[in-house]
Amino acid sequence: VQTCALPIWRKPRLRGAAYDAFVEKFVAAVAGALPGCVVQWEDFKQGNAIKILERYRGTVPSFNDDIQGTGAVALAGIIAAINAGGGSGSTKMKDQRFLFYGAGAATLGIVRLLRRYLESVGMGADERACAIIAMDSKGVVHDGRTDLTDGKSELALSAAALCAVGLDGLGGSASLDAIIAAARPTALLGTSGQAGAFTESAIRAAAAAAPRSEEHTSELQSPVPISYAVFC
Repeated sequence: VQTCALPIWRKPRLRGAAYDAFVEKFVAAVAGALPGCVVQWEDFKQGNAIKILERYRGTVPSFNDDIQGTGAVALAGIIAAINAGGGSGSTKMKDQRFLFYGAGAATLGIVRLLRRYLESVGMGADERACAIIAMDSKGVVHDGRTDLTDGKSELALSAAALCAVGLDGLGGSASLDAIIAAARPTALLGTSGQAGAFTESAIRAAAAAAPRSEEHTSELQSPVPISYAVFC
C-alpha cells in the first residue's frame, strides 16, 4: 500500500444507505463523463452484486463477470459436454437434469442463461422447471423455504417441481449424496465456496445416477484450497 500509486481511502468500509449512495454517485459520474461507457462490476459480495446489477443494468451498460461471465462460460461448457455425449448420453437438452451445489450469484447467472437456452431449444415451462435444481448449505432451494435471500427465490423449485424430481420426501438437511440419488441429475456443477464437497461418494452417486454413467461434472471454484475436488 505504501508504494501504490492509487489513492487509498483509509476509512471503514461503507455499509447500508451510505454504500448505496456512494454507488449511485459513482454511476451518475461515469454516465455524465463517459456516456455509453460499459461498467464492469467485479468481485462484489453476492447480495451487492445482484442488487447493483439489477438496479443499474437499465441505466448504464452493465456487465458483472461473476454473474454473467460465469454464466456464459458455464453454458458453453455444458453445451459442449452434452454435444460430446456427456450427461445423459443422448446429446439432447431435454434429457438432462442439472444439479447446482451452491445457490449464489454464480449459480443465478448460469441458471438465467441456461433457462433461456433450454427455452430456445423447445423445452416447455414445466420441463425447464424440473431440469434445474439448486442446493445450498440448508438443502434443496424450494419455494416452501422462508429463508431465501439474495436472488435464491429465483432459483427455487415449486412444490410441483420438487415432487416431480423426487425430492419432496427428503428432509431439509439431506446430504449431497442423498439429493443426487433421489433426483438423478445428469450434470453436477459446483458453484459454492465449500472445499471438498465433491467427495468420492458424491461423484460415484452422480455417475450411478446418469443413465449411461457419463455424468458431466463441473467444478467452478478456485483456488485449490476452496475447490470441491482436485482432479489429477
